Amino acid sequence: SSLGGSIVEPISRVLAAVDFSKPARGAFEYALALSQRHGAELVVVQAVPLNQAFSWHARERFALTAKLRRRADLANVEFQDRVQQGDPAKIILSHAGSLHPDVIVVGTHQRTGIDRFANGSVAERVAAKSTVPVLAVPYGLRTVAIEPFNHLAVAVDFSVGSKRALDHALALASGPTDRVTLLHVVPGFSAG
Repeated sequence: SSLGGSIVEPISRVLAAVDFSKPARGAFEYALALSQRHGAELVVVQAVPLNQAFSWHARERFALTAKLRRRADLANVEFQDRVQQGDPAKIILSHAGSLHPDVIVVGTHQRTGIDRFANGSVAERVAAKSTVPVLAVPYGLRTVAIEPFNHLAVAVDFSVGSKRALDHALALASGPTDRVTLLHVVPGFSAG
């Protein structure tokens, strides 16, 4: 897609952050659907917390990776996995820096209050420092049958960042019937 001379390359690599949580399962399903639709490679990244030994849940981690690989094989999606110990947001960003994905997909627990303040949000930390679009999949989102994106909403404020967001949305909305809706908020203006 192009807009005003800017070109967004087709999606060729999707990076998904996974762990044993339900939000991560939703993120994987979206990443898999996105990879399948665009014929893109899918890379999953797992972070082992620093306060745990690298061998922590190694057998379960291996089983999870095998399950995700089978799902990718069934979808005819090229798959690779990475495991590293450390802070999840830093690991995701580090692998994004070396792998150059077109999009990062993360699940979010949607924590609130003290839990969010104490633990922070990996999705927010990744989105704040990422140089590529980040798709945050909310916890509890029904992921039984992931449909391709056919209607995207893009918040714009006429900045360079919102233009880039629009370019990426147009690249994601690649089907002939796909729609992109622009949302712009004017401070201090009320429609009522």
